[in-house]
Amino acid sequence: MNKDHKQAGQKLFMNSVTGLSNVVAIVTAFFCTGPFYHRTIGFIDRYVANNYGYGWEDVTHICWWIVTALIVFFLARMSVGLAITMGGLYVATRFL
Repeated sequence: MNKDHKQAGQKLFMNSVTGLSNVVAIVTAFFCTGPFYHRTIGFIDRYVANNYGYGWEDVTHICWWIVTALIVFFLARMSVGLAITMGGLYVATRFL
C-alpha cells in the first residue's frame, strides 16, 4: 500500500512538472521566437543564397521560422523541467 501511494505521488509530481514545463515553454516560445528569428534570418538568407542559389527566400523564411520556434520551445521546456526536477530533488534530500 505504501509503495503504491509513493508511486502515485511521484507520478503526480512528474505529470505536474511536464504540464508546467509545457505551459512555460509555450509562453517563452511566444515571446522569444520573433526576436530570435529576426536576429538570425539575415545569416540564413546569406547562407542559403551562397550555397543553394537565389529564389529560395520564401521557403527558407517559413522553414526557419518553424525551426526557431521549435528550438525556443524545446530549450525552454528542457530548462524548466530540469530546474523543477532538480529543485524537487534538492528539497527532498534537504528534508530527509
